[in-house]
Amino acid sequence: MGKFQQDRSSLFLDQSVRDSPCRVRLTGKDSLFSLSRWSGSVSLSFGTEGDYRGKTIVRGNEILLKPEATPKTHHVFRRLDGDRFEYDVVLLREPETNVVSIDLSVPDGLEFFRQPTEEAARRKGIRCAPEVFDSYAVYWKERNGRFKTGKFCHIYRPRIRDARGREVWGRLEITGRVMTVTIPEEWLADAAYPVVVDPVIGTQTRGALNTIDWNNEDNPHRFYLELQMGMSKFIASSAIAGICTSYIYSYCSDDANGQAVIFSDLANFPGTRLSRNEVIVDLDTTTEAWIPSTFTLSRTISPGEAFWYGYNAKYGVYTYYDVGGTFRKMWTEGYDDVPETFSDYGEVWSVIMSAYFSYTSPATYTRTCTGNAGLTGSASRRAGVARISSASVGANLAVNRCVGLNRMSSGSVSVGEIKKTIFAFTRVLADMLDVKRSSRIFQRLIRFCTSAARPHGEITRSIWFSRFVESAFKFIERMLPRMILKKEELVFVSRITRNIEIRSTLV
Repeated sequence: MGKFQQDRSSLFLDQSVRDSPCRVRLTGKDSLFSLSRWSGSVSLSFGTEGDYRGKTIVRGNEILLKPEATPKTHHVFRRLDGDRFEYDVVLLREPETNVVSIDLSVPDGLEFFRQPTEEAARRKGIRCAPEVFDSYAVYWKERNGRFKTGKFCHIYRPRIRDARGREVWGRLEITGRVMTVTIPEEWLADAAYPVVVDPVIGTQTRGALNTIDWNNEDNPHRFYLELQMGMSKFIASSAIAGICTSYIYSYCSDDANGQAVIFSDLANFPGTRLSRNEVIVDLDTTTEAWIPSTFTLSRTISPGEAFWYGYNAKYGVYTYYDVGGTFRKMWTEGYDDVPETFSDYGEVWSVIMSAYFSYTSPATYTRTCTGNAGLTGSASRRAGVARISSASVGANLAVNRCVGLNRMSSGSVSVGEIKKTIFAFTRVLADMLDVKRSSRIFQRLIRFCTSAARPHGEITRSIWFSRFVESAFKFIERMLPRMILKKEELVFVSRITRNIEIRSTLV
């Protein structure tokens, strides 16, 4: 049994470390306990509104919490194994109600799929562990890639027991942001205290079911696809292209093999085949494992685009699943290869198969430069395609100012007059480029000209300076079509479609 660890914030457990790591944080300052996954990008908190301050006792793989605000109730956390932990609500005396409630903090995009009731499972011949009935499979909206199957956790049906060893199943409900466990009233009326309500939370990313009755014929089998292609609908969270590696959770030692496939979406049905070079993989295994194979996409799947992903069973595919989502099948017995189009528009099932694929998003070339580029405040501006040389202030006007500066420097002028003219010249540039302050290059020009100026001036230097500025403005005028002044960032887009991003602190 693994022990709890402690950092500056609270006690925690790391679960499913060989699958998709899930951190369980206990007795934190903002909640009773919480789960986080995918480097903390998605988290679910339990007990965010109650006051759970009190005495905490750590005993190996178990924590006992005695809140001061609720002396009639204790809380126990217990690690069962690497993929499951138990949260017990201990009722020391008769409660005011037979319903135990705990509030949740749920991020947008986390979905709770109710699994079959015990009655429905019995009617359909579904066999599974009794705690799976009336439980909840919790999935994140984004799947595949770093999110793998997208399964966040599984909240199992709670078992309730009293001091005499009597047991009963509680009714688990998650409505909105509240989770409730209902204890049968007749059982509770005769209970000996303390009474323990102990929902188990699983962190494995595979499904919890492995039997199914596809045709409601009271003839359930292990979940399988035989000479069939089965797929679920997904939405791409980012661009997907190139070679992909697919994984399916296999547990059966039998003649089984298949290949991962991807199809486009056509009005909520699989459309045309997008995958190519789909490797047929042997799924015969004596040890439960994620079995990999590869395929290649014929085109890029765009972010936000719907598509269908699943497996084409050459002999058979056996795996776990959860009830939820949209799943369709097609017979492929007469095909030598993966069909180019999906043609079976019959039944639809609520199935999330335990499979996912990893991929590399198409490369984008972005270079970021930080430093003082002389833009406003500490923000940056974005530059893009807009030719503004014909606007009210353009390159010609700035060059005219430069010529005036040249003429002035040729006569008998003071350093102060040169400064005034150069500041006017700088303001023209600031207006033209839509920035509020001049960049350091112009400050250097000012310092250069004022330091070199003499009472009678130097015609040679002023001519050189004029040519320099004219050349600089010709360069700026050529670059203007590639510049976008927007949202305080500067981006040059080259003709080979590489993004060069320049972020600067304004001076």
